[in-house]
Amino acid sequence: MYGIDGIVATACLQIRYLLTLVASIVVTGTRSTLYSTTMTPPVITRVRIRLRDSAPLDPADDFADWVRQQLDGPVLRYSTRLILLKEAERRRLGRFEANLIIASVLHRAGMGQEYELRPPAMEWIAPVMTFVVLQSALVLGAWWVLR
Repeated sequence: MYGIDGIVATACLQIRYLLTLVASIVVTGTRSTLYSTTMTPPVITRVRIRLRDSAPLDPADDFADWVRQQLDGPVLRYSTRLILLKEAERRRLGRFEANLIIASVLHRAGMGQEYELRPPAMEWIAPVMTFVVLQSALVLGAWWVLR
């Protein structure tokens, strides 16, 4: 069952989306999508409720399972991340720990950030070219003086 904070957060997100949609209609005069694909409100699944007799769950593992269930595409939207952080706060997890858990779940799901780096094979060209140009200048200068 959702807490009152979860209901209010979801309602605020939906209101914010509808206001943005109305603003785009007012500005353009037609209904247009604000994003490349139609933005659907994030789907929130219910949180598991454990019985009093069951062994206490690790809040970090429980939160990681919940985050894994909330992934709905190849990119984690900022609004979804805010909802996840609110849930972590409700579960008494710190913001730093929650972000670490989210990052680890995204990494395991293959959604980590990739950075494009230069291939290391071509790093030697700049120093070699600098050496060749400087040596050529020295030889040319010596030839000019000695001729």
